[in-house]
Amino acid sequence: MFKPTSYSQSILTYGLPVACVAGLVAGKLLGGVYGSGLSGVSGVGLVAGVWGWFVSGQAAKMVARAYKSRLAEACREQEILSLGAQMGVWELMVDPDNIGNPEQRISFSPNLLAMLHCPPNERWNKFGHWAGMVHVDDLPRFLTAFQQHVMSGRSLTVEHRMRSPDGETRWFVTGGTTERDKSGVPIRIVGTVQEVSVRKGAEQQIATEQAVWQGLTQRRPLPEVLSGLLRGMESEIDGVQGIIWQPDAAGNWQPFANVRVPETYTAHWSGRRLTADYGTLGAAIAYHRPTIVEDVSTDPLWDSCRAVAAAHGYHASWVFPVISSDGNLLAAMEFLVTETRRPTSRERVRLEAGVTLACVTFSQLQTEALRKAMQQAESANRAKSEFLANMSHEIRTPMTAILGFSELLTTEEGLDRAPPARRQALESIYRNGQHLLEIINDILDLSKIEAGKLTIEKQECRPTKILQDLLASLKVRAESKDLTLNAEQADNCPEVVRTDATRLRQILLNIVGNALKFTAVGEVKVRMSYEEIDELGLTGYLKFEVSDTGIGLKQEEIGRLFEPFTQADTSTTRKFGGTGLGLAISRRLARMLGGDVTVEATPGLGSTFTFWIQVEQSSRANTNQSNPTIAIPDRPRTMKIGADRPEEPLHCRVLLAEDGPDNQRLISLYLRKAGATVSAVDNGELAVAMALAEEASGTPFDVILMDMQMPIMDGYQATEHLRAAGYRRPIIALTAHAMADDREKSISVGCDDHATKPIDRNDLLSIVRKHAGTQHASPTFTAARS
Repeated sequence: MFKPTSYSQSILTYGLPVACVAGLVAGKLLGGVYGSGLSGVSGVGLVAGVWGWFVSGQAAKMVARAYKSRLAEACREQEILSLGAQMGVWELMVDPDNIGNPEQRISFSPNLLAMLHCPPNERWNKFGHWAGMVHVDDLPRFLTAFQQHVMSGRSLTVEHRMRSPDGETRWFVTGGTTERDKSGVPIRIVGTVQEVSVRKGAEQQIATEQAVWQGLTQRRPLPEVLSGLLRGMESEIDGVQGIIWQPDAAGNWQPFANVRVPETYTAHWSGRRLTADYGTLGAAIAYHRPTIVEDVSTDPLWDSCRAVAAAHGYHASWVFPVISSDGNLLAAMEFLVTETRRPTSRERVRLEAGVTLACVTFSQLQTEALRKAMQQAESANRAKSEFLANMSHEIRTPMTAILGFSELLTTEEGLDRAPPARRQALESIYRNGQHLLEIINDILDLSKIEAGKLTIEKQECRPTKILQDLLASLKVRAESKDLTLNAEQADNCPEVVRTDATRLRQILLNIVGNALKFTAVGEVKVRMSYEEIDELGLTGYLKFEVSDTGIGLKQEEIGRLFEPFTQADTSTTRKFGGTGLGLAISRRLARMLGGDVTVEATPGLGSTFTFWIQVEQSSRANTNQSNPTIAIPDRPRTMKIGADRPEEPLHCRVLLAEDGPDNQRLISLYLRKAGATVSAVDNGELAVAMALAEEASGTPFDVILMDMQMPIMDGYQATEHLRAAGYRRPIIALTAHAMADDREKSISVGCDDHATKPIDRNDLLSIVRKHAGTQHASPTFTAARS
């Protein structure tokens, strides 16, 4: 670095006296040579001295010009280097007595003035000019750094913001070194200024984003997280105050996150349904695009709300809508500015980055809300399933006794000689019990469908036979109302298909049963057809059309017909009864089987329900070519309850664990009448003790019937205890829980089979007979426990 001040000063200080002395000496010498006409200092010597002074002065100027040329070259070299590094050079003449004196002389390299956006036609030669551009919040630290540098001799390095004359605020690092005289007095400071706005902005942005992500990770309240985002952006962009608005359920906008905007301001906007002409916020919300108003005092958007901005010292407003990836408006970020200006290009990039982060944060909120909603829905489904299961248990348990004892009474000797009224009463009890059981089954089916627990089991079946048997069971009901019930099928209907026969039968029963219920005069007709859907003809739609001449439906009634617990109107329920579950279940079952249910109806003229399911043919050669009319066999009008199937007597010992005294007595009667020896206990603890004791004594039970819901120790615990003790004989679960996973749960703890309440006598005896000769646990249990 050249030192122009000290060098030129030395020339003027020492060069002129030396030149004058040299001139006088030269004059004296000349006077001695040319004669003694001159005394003292001769005229020639004086002239020579003046000439010498002149010559010396010219030499000094020549040296100064050479120096200036070299200095200019060095400055150009330094400027080239500093331009490449976004760096400028400065030189400050120090006032040791007042280091912060704004009148201290300072000079800047041209590129530094350009970096600071200083107008080239103005003079920037005082320290006060420079200090005046330092951000007011950083100025004390800036001056302190200068003072400590000069006083202590440590290197000068200070990071600070500077506000250019054009209003832009940026970050710089100022560094410098002090030159001192021989006595150590500071003379001047020479240093550099480098812009670090990009680095500083990146650091601040990263810090802000990390704080946001940390808040989300720690599951802090979202307003708190977004307030942190606003706080970071306010520190990066000078003179702005941020606020995030969000609409409530009614569409009125409310402050969601805020740091510094006064409540007196937000209160003016809160709870409003903002329109496009109401402030920058209203326009941005209405048009879903960023809206910048640099002067709220003149912009027409603020005509109706200008006073509130003026009262709080806001002169500009920048609003950015927060829009999700699917185009939904989530929120709006507003930045209120304390001066009249637009955001710079650098600020605009930062603002948009903040909006993106806010959008991600709100999306995270939506994801979290969705997760919580799913958890709540799952919890509600579990609660509903548990409630329905418990209700099923509470209802099915007494239903076992009602249906079972009414059935037993019909098999008593001498009943045929009893008065007809007694027989009719027994039939009434049994019939209504069965009806109540159907309602419980419907509710459970719907619950299983909604919970995703109803499974489809495809097997080979004969659809013509299913339809024929179903219509035979309904023929008595049709004849009791003097209705004609008939059916036909298309020629190409397959004889054997693969589908869930139980669910097909259930759909047919619901829809044909409904047709009979809502038809008073005329007929109910069922037509079955088939439509191939692949080239080989192995897959197709089995289609059923059920037409009636009943009450029909209005168009608005059709829309809610397939909703659970819904019928056409309340008068329908009062007049015809029912739960409104049949059609809802039928449609859902049909869709699970790859089809659907539709309806066409005219009020007073009847309805046509059409449903179809996807089926697989066993082979192409099994097409039914018989008569299209389906014959419906007659069924006896008198209900035959409790007809015993001829079976061999049971010669086995059975342990019955059942806490309900009525059911305990009923099941014991079933077993003893079939020839079994029965021992009964009323809890799982007694069942474990008795089973192990009999096993140890050499008189084991052939089968254990284990109720799964008992006091002290339930059936699940009792079964696990027995299996853990090495008990390998058959255990059959008895439960009033009819969900699909109830059977799986029973099998998983070690049961060999599963019977559902209400207990069907013939089914129960068949299961006992199946397992009575088995001396060891079934392979199913072995696999479950391995």
